[in-house]
Amino acid sequence: MSRRGGGLLEGLRGIVVGVGLGMGRSIALSMAREGASLGLISRSVERLKAICGEVEAFNVKCYYHAADATVKSSLEEAALSLTSSLGGVDVVVYNAGGWFSTSSVEELDEEFLLGALKSNIVGLFNTVKVFLEELAKTRGVLVVISASPKVILSGNAAYAAAKGGQVWMVKRLAKELAQKGIRVVAIGPGPTSKEPSPIEPEDPKLMDPKPHPAVYVGEAVVVVVSRKMYRLTGEYIALDGGLSIL
Repeated sequence: MSRRGGGLLEGLRGIVVGVGLGMGRSIALSMAREGASLGLISRSVERLKAICGEVEAFNVKCYYHAADATVKSSLEEAALSLTSSLGGVDVVVYNAGGWFSTSSVEELDEEFLLGALKSNIVGLFNTVKVFLEELAKTRGVLVVISASPKVILSGNAAYAAAKGGQVWMVKRLAKELAQKGIRVVAIGPGPTSKEPSPIEPEDPKLMDPKPHPAVYVGEAVVVVVSRKMYRLTGEYIALDGGLSIL
């Protein structure tokens, strides 16, 4: 695999929190392809090692540290290690979350609700707290991978509360952190495949409810965090090919 000449993210240092085989992997590969050095965080060491190997194929540096974003002490340890290895942080992408299902409210229990909120809201809150100082130093960017309105409303009440909470947290954080020069943006993907995605985007299909390759999410992150978008903050970008249009 080769990098694009004059990459949009050349010289930037990024952290991706929540790296699975779907969107997390695609975000990492898209950023690496544009020249960013990366620190990856997930709970699976084996998965992190494999994806870091793919990232390094783009001739950029990649480091990883296993951690649970919902446990602040665990995340702090990872942040200290990765920030030291990278020499600083310009971009943080929060991609941890999950807990989608189509269960009715009658079928849900409090444990499921708390799990959804912990993964999507508490993990995000911890990430902001842990990386805030570094992002302030570089006047960096925080990107939160939420979900499109179409996906949010397709899920259960717990998922909708968690993902909707992310969107409003992003707007509040963007207003609060603007004085520090930190941009905060939410991206809401539509139906997205959890399978490893090809590096090259396919021909776009609009108004298509089928799960799309995760590469589209990675490419969107690249544009949002690039220096060309320095005026973009506080926005929620629905990336679902028009499925959420009323």
